[in-house]
Amino acid sequence: MYHILVPVDEHVDRAQMELDYLKSLPADRDATQITVAHAYENEPRDDRPVERPEAVRVAIRELEADGFAVQHREISGPPSDGIISLADDLEADAIVMAGRKRAPTAKVVFGSVTQSVILNSTCPVTVVGISE
Repeated sequence: MYHILVPVDEHVDRAQMELDYLKSLPADRDATQITVAHAYENEPRDDRPVERPEAVRVAIRELEADGFAVQHREISGPPSDGIISLADDLEADAIVMAGRKRAPTAKVVFGSVTQSVILNSTCPVTVVGISE
């Protein structure tokens, strides 16, 4: 089974770029597993369930409607570390993520999740679209 990890943040427009790419793949839906992951910066502070962001709900709904087997995972801590760790744990064959425009200064000060994943992942990373 081919396994694709798809990190999704709170932005539906970026999730939609990932979905458009995934749905365009000539992949055998029965032989492709997709894990939609959402990263939280910090651990949840209590036992109440965390509501999935709209972008995560949209991604899961659309991918399942397109015939993919989909699972959902939450990760915490720095997003790039969580994405890379989850990809390793899942033995993912690929990571598909949306990029976004950031000023060079912002990248230096805040870092870039996409850049860190590209540089540190052991599997191929496909970056789709660039949003504001």
